[in-house]
Amino acid sequence: MSSGSWMRPLALFASALPAAALLACVCIAVHYRGEGALATHCRNVNRLPSISAAVGQRSLEKRIWSVSIAVSCALRLLVAAAYRQEIAARLSATWRVSDSCGAASLIPGAHFGLGCLELASLLGLSVIASTDNYAVHRNCFITFLLSSFAYMLLHLWVASRIRSKFIAGTQRVLVTTRCFLAKLLLLSAYCASILLAVYFYARHQAYCEDMMYTYFAVAEYAVVYANILFHFTAYYDLGSLPICLVLTREFKFPSCKTASGPGSCRYWGFLWLSHSCQHQRRTGYDSLDFAAEQPVSAVTHSIFVGL
Repeated sequence: MSSGSWMRPLALFASALPAAALLACVCIAVHYRGEGALATHCRNVNRLPSISAAVGQRSLEKRIWSVSIAVSCALRLLVAAAYRQEIAARLSATWRVSDSCGAASLIPGAHFGLGCLELASLLGLSVIASTDNYAVHRNCFITFLLSSFAYMLLHLWVASRIRSKFIAGTQRVLVTTRCFLAKLLLLSAYCASILLAVYFYARHQAYCEDMMYTYFAVAEYAVVYANILFHFTAYYDLGSLPICLVLTREFKFPSCKTASGPGSCRYWGFLWLSHSCQHQRRTGYDSLDFAAEQPVSAVTHSIFVGL
């Protein structure tokens, strides 16, 4: 079985790519542009560029950042779809509610919608610099902050509802206590970093103190990396889920299962997933169907991986 057939490396790459891209852009800006990247209107002492100065002023850094965010958003969209599928199944199993009640579809749908809104605003914020169109950049920035905060809150609420429930036939909880506490800590760091960034920027604008813009830049970096790490927890939540299964359930691709003999995959060019599909058939993943009439025992075969 190839490790690339699972969600874990996808979640890792989706988080590592923007994290490495931001670091590369900051290093390039400081090394090649020097004082130009560190200059402020106050002309005071500053050691680090802001994110906008590091990724939005020169074509090289802007291309690195924009491409990394575009690829990361595409991968995170698949992660968001997997979360929607898994949360819907687990809430149905936990609450024993039918689809007619709406809870099993409303909450996963809101979770998925907020995640998509965050991704769309992040992509717009990254592609459209403030120097290109300030109004659009500002609106994308505000939308990103609000949607990401709402997404994290809803994600934690969902995790608090299902993390203490055991999966039928196993001793694994859906979301481990350690993972839940890590998410809570990252949300706290995210909010604290935003408040510190606002404070440092206001002081810089009001008093033009030395190093204040550097503190603001550090707080900006902390906001970005706290967000990245929060989404990286999908590495543990969805690590055992085959990508093939997610695509089958999300896009209604032809099923891999057959009545007898090895399965066959026709995924419009996704030939590299064929091994995953065959393993899916052997391990029973292909029998999962999260329709309302599906027995709870069948729903709970796909698990969250704990820390």
